[in-house]
Amino acid sequence: MIFNEFIDLINLLIASWSITGVLAILLIYFLTHPEKVEKWESILARWFSFTGKKFKKIHISKDIQSKMNTYRKEINKECEGLIPFKTSIKFINPFSFEKERVEHKEDKVIVVLKDKKNQDENFVRASMFSIKDILIPNSRRYIEPHLMNSIDWQFVKNLIFNQNKSKLNYFIDYHLSPKLDEDEKLKENINILEVLTERGVFTRILLKEIKDYGLKYYPEPPNIEYFKEPTSFFEKIKEFAYRKAGEDINPTFRGTNIKISIVMIGRYSKVFTKTGDLNLDPYIQWVFKCEEEGISSIYILARDRTILAAQNIAAILDQMPDRFEMVNSSVYTSKIRNHKILLKPRIEKKEHKVICIHYYIKNNL
Repeated sequence: MIFNEFIDLINLLIASWSITGVLAILLIYFLTHPEKVEKWESILARWFSFTGKKFKKIHISKDIQSKMNTYRKEINKECEGLIPFKTSIKFINPFSFEKERVEHKEDKVIVVLKDKKNQDENFVRASMFSIKDILIPNSRRYIEPHLMNSIDWQFVKNLIFNQNKSKLNYFIDYHLSPKLDEDEKLKENINILEVLTERGVFTRILLKEIKDYGLKYYPEPPNIEYFKEPTSFFEKIKEFAYRKAGEDINPTFRGTNIKISIVMIGRYSKVFTKTGDLNLDPYIQWVFKCEEEGISSIYILARDRTILAAQNIAAILDQMPDRFEMVNSSVYTSKIRNHKILLKPRIEKKEHKVICIHYYIKNNL
């Protein structure tokens, strides 16, 4: 598929531009999309893998790091800086005495692994081995270790599902399930994090807030007192994960550093009048109330037909740049997928189009 898309792009460019123009555009494209270069390096190495083990090893390593860096780029659009470092994969002789390790070099994390001769195992192990060095590396020390471990497991599962679905069952059967069987708390946390993932707020809200929380203390030595607020925040957002349609919950969390409110746009009949006009006043007044009460972040969530309401609220807040600053806005698909998550399949639910808009309340930062 990638090859066909690339050929179509070349043909289109040649039809519209000179050869020099085509080369210039391709150069700019590859400079701004380094993960695509890695993908093509992997493809070329695979073509020449019949000549010896060297090209086969290059193909395997470039394929893995291309997938990991592609996911990094996608996830940083949901929350900037979640994965600050690119990943590079280096395989060593499986029979050598050299230790597997993670090295830091400038803006890159180098994962040094022994080649298991199994691409499923290599990809899964590279993801698991590097997670503590690539995901919110400066903030994680201020998160309660068991909670952070749960987040790591969920993030690796999301990475594998997003970039290499064929390896998901391998990861669950041989790595995740055994851990869940021996740790009930991990199992409970993963269930919550899975729902947050399905609703699109695992990265956009939970990881965003704990990343920013940790950076406020970095590089101070961690202690148990720092663990309390993120843990309380996780307990609060658990209510959101288990919220049923139409159920009212307190959408606000007030901690020492984490101070957020989730503005959930209601049913279509509550947002639009019988004449089709938008009734946004209750939501705007709630945002103003949050401002008065010291809340520093608001997240506006809407789905399907009520997305228009969220966008109109954002347009109103944008007219007050001295008070509100948009951090991120993303539209995505929310769906509970019918695939193996833990020990049993989930029931597939309807797919929804969702928007999440994040604002800082400037006076409370």
